[in-house]
Amino acid sequence: MQMLKIVFCAVNFLSSAQVLYSQTDNFALAKGPHRDLVLQNCLGCHSELIITQNHMSRRSWDQKITWMQQTQNLWPLAPELRSKILDYLEYTQGPLAIKEEKDFMDGLGPRRANPLLFNPKGGN
Repeated sequence: MQMLKIVFCAVNFLSSAQVLYSQTDNFALAKGPHRDLVLQNCLGCHSELIITQNHMSRRSWDQKITWMQQTQNLWPLAPELRSKILDYLEYTQGPLAIKEEKDFMDGLGPRRANPLLFNPKGGN
């Protein structure tokens, strides 16, 4: 009976997530192959921000999925589905996918001392 409740909740969530995904796409997850599978299988338990703040190797993501299955009641994933989810995570959230933070002042011209705080003649 407990397993039936879990399956029902999972099916219910997946169908509602698909409706939400089709109506709006304001998720923080990067575009990429198999993104929809990540939305369907991961966001039932945690926010996409948990995913976007992590950058791991494919092996580490695989170990994290196994940990979630063993300790957090993540349902079994078919090998092909798991592989596609890992493809997405490796592509968008792998260690090489880290984007460089840009300085907000880039492109605004050279920086100059504030004339109110700096006296070029050396006086007070």
